[in-house]
Amino acid sequence: MRLLGWQNLTPTVGAVEFSRPERHRFRKQRDFANFLRHVETGLRLRIPRVDFRRDEALLFAVGPRSSHGYSVRVREVRVEGGRLVVLVEEQSPQLGSPARPGLTYPFALITVPRSDLPVAFEWPQEP
Repeated sequence: MRLLGWQNLTPTVGAVEFSRPERHRFRKQRDFANFLRHVETGLRLRIPRVDFRRDEALLFAVGPRSSHGYSVRVREVRVEGGRLVVLVEEQSPQLGSPARPGLTYPFALITVPRSDLPVAFEWPQEP
């Protein structure tokens, strides 16, 4: 196993509503931008520039959640068993926490060094 460096682009995107769980790998700016424009619902969408000659973008979304207390974060990215493994964690609100009700769409968008290895997302909390 070898840990791999990555960059979090999630805060740079703005409001995006993923109506279902999504797992995507983007290797071209055009495909990346077209996908985000397709799911975009807010005026504040920002499509980050990625240097796709050296990096690729990975997106993981869990679909709609019932309050603002949910979030998704990438714990680690590693090369293991001939594949690129992205360990993703969904944070859910704790009982009694001050989470505001309302639909949210937690997701994580990262860049990693470009690779030909297959990508596997590990999500231990997957229902």
